[in-house]
Amino acid sequence: MPPGELFAVLWSRIERHTSEVILNPWLGRNAIEYVALGALLRTTAGVDVPIEIEDYLAGKTAPFATDVAKDHLEQRAFVVMCALDDAAMDIHPSVKTRIAGLSAALGPLQTAMKAARTADGRYGYVANVGSVIAKGQLTSRRVQNESDEANGANLDSQFEYLTVVADPTPHSVRFLVVPPYQFGMSDTMAQKLGIAPIAEDADDLTFTASSRSGRGYLDARPTNPDALGQRMAEAVAHLLDRGVGVVALPELVSSGSAIATLQKRLRSRPSSGHTPILVCGSGLSTDPCPSTGRFFNEATVLTGRGKVLFKQQKIHPFNMAPRRMEQCRVASDPLHPGKPHMEDIAAATVLTVCDLPDLGRIIVMICEDFEQAQPTGVLAFSTRPDWIFAPVLDVSLDLGRWGHQRCIEIGRRTLSRIVVTSSATLSVRREGKKELVETPADKVGIGILYDGHAGRRVKRLIPDLTSARPQTVYVDWDSSNWPQDDVGQRPA
Repeated sequence: MPPGELFAVLWSRIERHTSEVILNPWLGRNAIEYVALGALLRTTAGVDVPIEIEDYLAGKTAPFATDVAKDHLEQRAFVVMCALDDAAMDIHPSVKTRIAGLSAALGPLQTAMKAARTADGRYGYVANVGSVIAKGQLTSRRVQNESDEANGANLDSQFEYLTVVADPTPHSVRFLVVPPYQFGMSDTMAQKLGIAPIAEDADDLTFTASSRSGRGYLDARPTNPDALGQRMAEAVAHLLDRGVGVVALPELVSSGSAIATLQKRLRSRPSSGHTPILVCGSGLSTDPCPSTGRFFNEATVLTGRGKVLFKQQKIHPFNMAPRRMEQCRVASDPLHPGKPHMEDIAAATVLTVCDLPDLGRIIVMICEDFEQAQPTGVLAFSTRPDWIFAPVLDVSLDLGRWGHQRCIEIGRRTLSRIVVTSSATLSVRREGKKELVETPADKVGIGILYDGHAGRRVKRLIPDLTSARPQTVYVDWDSSNWPQDDVGQRPA
C-alpha cells in the first residue's frame, strides 16, 4: 500500500482513541521499534510500505525488537503513523534537506511520495477518510514540536509533517502544488505586499436589484469594466515597480476583460528572475453555472508573468441587510422594500488549497466565505495556510468589525498571515460623497493585515488621498512594528 494511503487508513482506525493516545499516553515515538520502522521506510527498494511493516500491523512477529504487544494493533498503528510522519520530514517544504554536501538522497518510497504530492497535491487519498497532505504551515515560520504544546485531545497535534483533511461534504477540496520551475520568490520579495482598492469612487461599481422566486437579489459589477481593468493594470504595474512580491485586490472589481488586460501588461514586463503572486480580487465569471444560469463570483490568482495559477469561486453568496443598503445608497427592488437582498450569483462547491515554493500554502476566501465556519473556516483550521487572502466588498475595514474579528478567530489558531482587502466604493457612498478624494481617509479602511504567527499583530490600511490615481498601498511585512492586537480596546 502507498504510504500516504496507509497513513489515512491508520488515521481512521485510531481517531476514536485520540484521548487514550494523548492522555494515557501511547508509546509512539518512544517505542523501540519506531527507529527500525523508520529505517525500513527510508531504505526500502519499493514505493509501497514494505511487507515487514504490513506484518507488524497485522500482529505478526517482527524481525526487530518491539515494545508494543502483538495484540495491541491500534497502538502498533500509531507507532507506524509516527514513523511515516518522520519519513515525511525529509520531503516537507519547510525542511531544507537538499543543501549541497549535507543532504541524503531520498529513497524510492519518499521519492514516490514527493512525486504524488506534486502531481495530485497530496500524498494520498482514501474515500470517507480524507486527503493526506503536508502539514501546514510550509515555510520556516511554522511551529515545530507541536505535540509538546498542544492542548486537548487532538490527533492532528501528534504529527509534525503529515495531516489528514476530511472531505467537506457536500463540497470538495482541490489540492494544488506548484513546482519550483513554475514559480519562485525570494524571501525579500515575500515580505513586500501591495494592495489597491481599484474601485475608488461611488459610481465605479453599479448595483442592480431584481426579484426572483419571491425574494430580492442584488447584482454588483464594475460600471465600466474596461476603465477599471486599465486602472487595475496601472495599479499592479506601479506596485511591481516598487518590488512587491504579493499583490492583493478586493472583491467584485475585476472582469474577464480586466484579467486579459492585466495579463497582457504583465507579459510585456521584463523578467526579474523572481515571480510575484497576484490575487486579482474577484469578479463575475465569464461562463455561467450550467445548472442555475447565474455567474460565479470568481477570484483569479496569477503569477507576475500572467499565468493563471488557479481560480477560486465564492461558496456563500452574501445577503445584504436593508439598513446597509440604505446607508450605502443602494436601491432595493420595488417588490421587496426593507428586505435583505441576496447576492445574485451561483454558489460554488470547490475550494482550492495551493502550495507555492517559498511563499507557502495559500487559500482565498471571498467575503462571506471568510465569515463562515463551514466549509471554509474549517478548511483553514485543518490545512493551516501560510497566507489567507480575503477580498471583500465592505463599507470600511475598521478594527473591531467582522473582518477584524474573523482575523482573530482564524489567525490565532492557524498562525497565518491574513490579508483582507476592500474597495472604497461603499465607504464613499456611505459618506454621501461621489469621489474618494472628497472622503476623509480615516473613514475608508481598504485593508486589514493580521499576523497570527508574530504575536497576533494587526495593521489597518487607509488610502493616501494626496497621491495620484490609482490608489496603491505598499507594506513591508515587518509585523514587529505593528500594534499588538487587543480588539477589546478598539471601537466597534
